[in-house]
Amino acid sequence: MADSIEFLPVAVVIALLIALLLFYAYIASIRKVYTSLGLSPQAVFAILFGILILGFVPIPMFFYNDWIIGISVGGALIPLLVSIWLLSKGKVRVAEGFIGLVIVSFITYMITRVEPGVGIVADIEVAFIPAIASAFYSLSLFWEDIDRAAPMAFFSGTLGTLIGADVFHLSEILMTGPAPGEPDFLVIGGAHIFDMVFLSGFVAVSLDFIILHVQAQRRKMYSGYYTPDSKSDSRLVADYEKRRLVREDEILKRSKYWEKGIPYDPEMRKAELRREREMMKMKEKYTVTKTMMRKDYSK
Repeated sequence: MADSIEFLPVAVVIALLIALLLFYAYIASIRKVYTSLGLSPQAVFAILFGILILGFVPIPMFFYNDWIIGISVGGALIPLLVSIWLLSKGKVRVAEGFIGLVIVSFITYMITRVEPGVGIVADIEVAFIPAIASAFYSLSLFWEDIDRAAPMAFFSGTLGTLIGADVFHLSEILMTGPAPGEPDFLVIGGAHIFDMVFLSGFVAVSLDFIILHVQAQRRKMYSGYYTPDSKSDSRLVADYEKRRLVREDEILKRSKYWEKGIPYDPEMRKAELRREREMMKMKEKYTVTKTMMRKDYSK
């Protein structure tokens, strides 16, 4: 018993250190997610300040049937404002954003329910389905472009969850007043940085990062690049790079948009160039491999 009492403070300190480390990693991940949306470092700092310092402050919006309806600054208001900013800056197109919003809202509505005295809840087994749906929807639109996929994932995940969970179920709560002895303050996003509205956007963008990073590593693995181990190999690689750059220039000049004199959309140009480059790498990889094999056999 004495030994367990002696080591108890050490275990508590270790547990607190682990909890602080995990919390720091979570906050760092939040910063990374908001940076990927195209926000400036100053804006990201202001958002983190608002989430951590003002995040637990609910803002009352209106009164209804003895209820005080409010919104959490960190759990819902900041993600909502960022989503509106993405839409206003054209980082999310209206038609694509609306489709994602409808999909995620419907899924969220189906997996959430109202529990008297608790609020709007979802079982932990299905709580992250809206975030997963939002991530895969954004990837289906922008499979190789994280700069476009991340805003779409955040927008559809955040607003879709807010509408599907809080807006669609709000009438069910407002029809009955608060139970005797229960608080009469109904807060949207009340769980702060662990609320479903906040987590859906965060998890959706994080999934996009992970999937696109794995895809980029696989593409790099099969791209045909290798490390030269002799002067002749270095010349071969330099020759290969030179031909690749010349081919890219030819691709642009051969483009149907170039020939017709139509202004070329930068995003379309990048996508077309990327597809042509992948095909070219496959052919060049085959040629380089055959050349290296002939050199090995000649030795």
